[in-house]
Amino acid sequence: MGRLRFRCALVAVANAALACDRAAAPVVCRDYAAPSLAVSVFDATTGASAVGALVIASDGEYLDSARVSSYGPLVGLAYERPGTYLVTVNKEGYGYFQMSGVLVGRGECHVVTAHLSVDLLPIP
Repeated sequence: MGRLRFRCALVAVANAALACDRAAAPVVCRDYAAPSLAVSVFDATTGASAVGALVIASDGEYLDSARVSSYGPLVGLAYERPGTYLVTVNKEGYGYFQMSGVLVGRGECHVVTAHLSVDLLPIP
């Protein structure tokens, strides 16, 4: 019984040593453009998509914008562009949303998308 435990321990140590010796698997990058910002916009009182809301992202001189469509609350902006963004959202009849300093970094293949969820409050 003592020899069996010893052999199992040796096999475990040998396998661990081999695992450390193996090269890391290569990174496979997909061929698509990732949004730097993914912003979902909702009506705060109903939870429904805020169709028609204008989402604007700016970073220095750079500017990108999109409107929330009837297909859903999510808009993508500034594709494959790292930076520090000011994000604003507005819609007629609703309060204004603004967030500065939204940081987007570069990953190994694409940008690391920043996700924001915005609940717009209707103006009484």
